[in-house]
Amino acid sequence: MNEAPQIVRDISSNATPISIEDVPMLREMFSRNSKDNWCYFAPFLASYSLFPKRVIFWYEKKGVSVLFQRKMDRSNRTIELMVPPIPLDENGLRIMSDIMMDSANVTVKILWVNESEKRILKSAFTDHIKIDVKEEEYIYDPNLIYQMKGGRYKDLRKRVNSVAKINPVFRPMESNDVIDAVKLLRNWRSKQGRKRNFLLDWGYTLNALENISKFSREDLYSWVVEIQGQISAIAMAGPINDKSACFFVAKSDTGIYGLSEYLRWKVYGELREFTRVNDAGDLGINGLRQYKQKFRPLKLDRVYTASF
Repeated sequence: MNEAPQIVRDISSNATPISIEDVPMLREMFSRNSKDNWCYFAPFLASYSLFPKRVIFWYEKKGVSVLFQRKMDRSNRTIELMVPPIPLDENGLRIMSDIMMDSANVTVKILWVNESEKRILKSAFTDHIKIDVKEEEYIYDPNLIYQMKGGRYKDLRKRVNSVAKINPVFRPMESNDVIDAVKLLRNWRSKQGRKRNFLLDWGYTLNALENISKFSREDLYSWVVEIQGQISAIAMAGPINDKSACFFVAKSDTGIYGLSEYLRWKVYGELREFTRVNDAGDLGINGLRQYKQKFRPLKLDRVYTASF
């Protein structure tokens, strides 16, 4: 295994693994720097860090923060930053440049890059950067969805009303719900098939569920839907900043017609204090794209990966 570049060794020696305790700090930092993409949902980062297989580290120098991941099965041939340095100002670009200059024969990747970050990076590293489209994130107005007015929400109303007739109970998730919530998640996974792309959220969803009581209710909201006394759907969401929320997780019993739509409709009702909700992408899956379109997104925010 090749020795890591000096700058990476310096970062690694002073970096600390992200934990749930860091979520308020991360949320404040993202809000202060006007970040609102899905990857900037701090509970996601804390849950995505799965020790020891994959660990997300945080490093700060001269007011610039670097978030990167380390995998057990990965050699030092690739350095993976979760997002560009924050803020991506003169100091942030200098740190990015130092990482690149000290990383000869090593690929440097940034896993999530938004439009404004892409422009800054392309301007600074024109001849050394490769930008690829990662996905398009669906942005919604939660008030419009909850109201469900007009013909464009006809199918959504039909499905929501079909579930309302069986008297579901939508309520906050409690710590004693976790066992049943995990059972629902496992059943959902087995029915959907483990090879499907949208099951990539399995690890961090399970991690978030099992640690739900450790998160502040200001950072991570969670709910269940009970039908005939049984937990049949779960959801998690929360603030990215004061104006934007992240729809983090939604899982439901696939055998109940309309339950998935009902769950999302209820969660959007809980998020009406925000002007926009980021519900991630569709992974290029036609069925998922059609499903997300029925909620009538305001727009799609394109995100990228960058390599140097």
